Amino acid sequence: MQKFDVLIVGAGMVGLTLALSLRKTSNLSIAIADTLPLAEITPEPEVRVSAINVASQTIFENIDVWSTIVNTRTQAYQHMHIWDKAGIGKLDFSVNDLNSYPKNTNLGWIVENKVIRNALWHKAKADEGIHFFTDHKLANIAVGDSEVFASFAAPQSTSNNIGNNMPMPIIAKLVVGADGANSWLRQQMDIAMISRDYDHHAIVATVKCSQGHKNTAWQVFMPEGPLAF
Repeated sequence: MQKFDVLIVGAGMVGLTLALSLRKTSNLSIAIADTLPLAEITPEPEVRVSAINVASQTIFENIDVWSTIVNTRTQAYQHMHIWDKAGIGKLDFSVNDLNSYPKNTNLGWIVENKVIRNALWHKAKADEGIHFFTDHKLANIAVGDSEVFASFAAPQSTSNNIGNNMPMPIIAKLVVGADGANSWLRQQMDIAMISRDYDHHAIVATVKCSQGHKNTAWQVFMPEGPLAF
């Protein structure tokens, strides 16, 4: 039996950020369970990106990953322009509107999700208080009065030495679900969720603008739906 203070189910951006933040401010032992492989950073940009504002930048700075992220591949923006195609409504934001010290030079950054996850992953791997369980899926989880019990599923294999490779069950004082919208943990815990289908579809792409983007995030609302760059 393996004992930890916290079990985090999901090693995406949220789960890894939480693990590193806890370790930054405490000596808690943390287990991370997730079988999603780490995507390699290639010359071809990933279409899944996140808009990182100054508050998120501060979090990444506090857990010592921001320099890795910003030196890998990011696009800063200093302005945002949002308008209604069918009306006169519009919003304009600028880094010059921020009243803060020290002075910010950017309003935010567009960063590929895998760039963020890679930086968080390698930082967490180097922390001796964070233990990864990535080779086996969790099979079930049970909640006691003061702890949770999680066990792993055996891989689909006919090998005779499966038992030698199986991780021992985990006992933790707290379990955190960070495994996405279709959370396995939420289903196991039978936590109710209210959802609504908007019947919307989106196309995401990386484009090169002939006139440049002027370090501005653009978004227009049209009758057919929003368009953002």
